Amino acid sequence: MLAMTSRAATDNDDRYQPIEILADSAVRHEKEGLTSYLGNVLIRQGSLLLEADSVTVSSPAGRATTEVNANGTPARFSQKPDPQKPAIDAQANHILYRIDSGNIELSGNARLQQGEASISSEHIVYLLDQQVFRAGTSSSDNTDTTPQRVQVIIPAQKKAPAEPDTP
Repeated sequence: MLAMTSRAATDNDDRYQPIEILADSAVRHEKEGLTSYLGNVLIRQGSLLLEADSVTVSSPAGRATTEVNANGTPARFSQKPDPQKPAIDAQANHILYRIDSGNIELSGNARLQQGEASISSEHIVYLLDQQVFRAGTSSSDNTDTTPQRVQVIIPAQKKAPAEPDTP
């Protein structure tokens, strides 16, 4: 629906690239394996870009980074998994990036867009490798049983140019 077709996980190797982080400040809690970044946080990993007001990175001692939690008004995520297609742009108040599984969870005024197609909801889960999304109420949100609305915008087909009249 968002021009996101299935692809093999090996086609996009962003999660195997080094992670570069820029921020106004950082605090590392070695025992917990957590690093907090505050102020104008910018994270880049291959074609993946994450911008937020604050970010907590989970990287237990001796292990690779496992999760990135970002908060902002909004926090923004962008990735170009296929050079032949437009970038995937997302924004939400909270973004959770699970690196091992390649999942992005957007919550709070969530929006995911690729080209002219978009989806909006309170909660969206995007599976990067499969390029599949789920939108609606969070399965972990047991406090609110009110169904959440999902808005999908599918761009119109391009009109074929008219053929010239022949006498």
